[in-house]
This record gives sequence, C-alpha cells and structure tokens, in this order.
Amino acid sequence: MFTPALRLQNIRKSATRVLFDSAPPGSINLGLGEPDFPTPDVVRREAIRVIEQDRIGYTTNAGIPALREKIADYHKRRAVFPFTADSVCVTTGAEEAFSPR
Repeated sequence: MFTPALRLQNIRKSATRVLFDSAPPGSINLGLGEPDFPTPDVVRREAIRVIEQDRIGYTTNAGIPALREKIADYHKRRAVFPFTADSVCVTTGAEEAFSPR
C-alpha cells in the first residue's frame, strides 16, 4: 500500500480538480483540457491546414478580429442594443476573460 510522505498528507485537491470530479456522467468536461472523445476529422484536417499555411501563433488578447466581427453581427440581429467587434471578447477559457478592477 502506498503511504504518502507526511508533508503531503494535508494537501487538498485543486479547485479545478474538484470541479472536474463533480461533472455528471456523460457530460463533455473540458476542465482539464482532455476531452474523452476523439477529435473529429474535420477539426483535425483544419488544424493541419492552418499549420501548413503557417497561420499559427498568439492572437490578440480579445480574439481574432474576423471572428469577433462575425459574433457581433450574429448578436446584432438578435439584441436590443448594438453589438460591435469591440464589445466581443473571445478567450480560450473563462479565467482569461476576467479583468481585475
């Protein structure tokens, strides 16, 4: 039987791990960045195309401008106030979207 060192006995799970463990069975949990289903072929082909065209690298902090514009256009048709690309922020995770005030 494994016995952890005394200095490790009071370590608790991280909030990310607790959240991951609490997901209901059958949910798509991306909490740890490792989905439990295979990557669809269309996504794999697109990733290869982007890599081959040298279009890899960091985006602007608020996201790719063309994507932000499409999102704004989509919501502009359904919203009570005007959306612009400047009012859209696309992030790779929720934490990146928060701005300290």
